[in-house]
Amino acid sequence: MDENFLVQILDSWPRLWRLLFVLAIVLLAISGAVILVLEFLPTQVGELQFSIGDSHVVLKQPTKNGDTFLFVVSPQGWNQTGIQIKDGDAVNILAGGKIHIDLSGLEAALEARRKAERRISDSNLVKPGNAPEDYYTDAEKKDIEDFWEWSGPEGVTPDQMKERAKGERHNRSVLPNQPYGVLTGAFFDSDDPPETISQALVAAAFPIGNRWRQKATAKRSGFLYLTVNDVLYKPGPQLFFVDNLGHFYVKIEVSK
Repeated sequence: MDENFLVQILDSWPRLWRLLFVLAIVLLAISGAVILVLEFLPTQVGELQFSIGDSHVVLKQPTKNGDTFLFVVSPQGWNQTGIQIKDGDAVNILAGGKIHIDLSGLEAALEARRKAERRISDSNLVKPGNAPEDYYTDAEKKDIEDFWEWSGPEGVTPDQMKERAKGERHNRSVLPNQPYGVLTGAFFDSDDPPETISQALVAAAFPIGNRWRQKATAKRSGFLYLTVNDVLYKPGPQLFFVDNLGHFYVKIEVSK
């Protein structure tokens, strides 16, 4: 930081208060993230192990009867957790967080807002005590509305699915009977890269949502993979996954 810039801030009370306010906001954001992570951490005392993968952070803690993991799920495709679950293991999955399944729609809504703001600014419509949004037309309000809402591990709400999902396209999703964005899992016999076994993972996919609790069976055991429900594009890159935003925090408890 430039020394003169710092001196200017310290010499001006308004600038100093603004700086302190920004720092307070940053600290609150960090504190919120820490609290969220701690909420998902196992409560039993044990050795805590951290490992960093390609795009996820896994926290592993041995417990009295098994292991507990904290995993960050990217909504942009299948996530290779590296967690092996054996037949007979008790599995408890708890998930939180938010994702958005349509970056292009979000960008369109933001551009519509910018366009409306430019129109209002160029027309000098804003009167004292008012804001630009007071002058949005009905058509502009509709265009500014985000087509899909941010959703949790349970996926997009039934009302939004009924109103906005196209049947033919929804039928091509990983889980056609589940809403877009729902946290989804699959097991595979070996710990292979997801891109090499994607068809097998889709065939074995099952909904998890914000909570999934079950005793592993011969059919549902192996290495755990996680994703979100979205449209599959064949052939070629998964175009309907790459524009997803956000992440889910997933706590996975495995016990004998």
